[in-house]
Amino acid sequence: MEIPQGSVLSLTLFNVYSSLPDDLMLGETESVQIADDMALVLRDNDLYQMCNLKSRTLYRLDKWLKDRNLSISPIETEAKLFAKSRLPERRPYIMSDNKTIP
Repeated sequence: MEIPQGSVLSLTLFNVYSSLPDDLMLGETESVQIADDMALVLRDNDLYQMCNLKSRTLYRLDKWLKDRNLSISPIETEAKLFAKSRLPERRPYIMSDNKTIP
């Protein structure tokens, strides 16, 4: 059965198909999903540890998505860092599929 794109059912079925299992997220990572957009939220006092954990979570997420013939769009992927104090000049990076996320 094929559901046409834009159908009322298409977003619901996509969310059911792509709902993430709880054990996929590492540490205190939370996922927020709206249709085919997703945000991973992670809080930590250690910026470098947080970026490492985020990279490892993205690796697991990428593998899970590929098993379902889905993928992370590198063009539309970005990382946002928010801090109470000034971020270091040499910031840690987050990786996905062997690429640095801007």
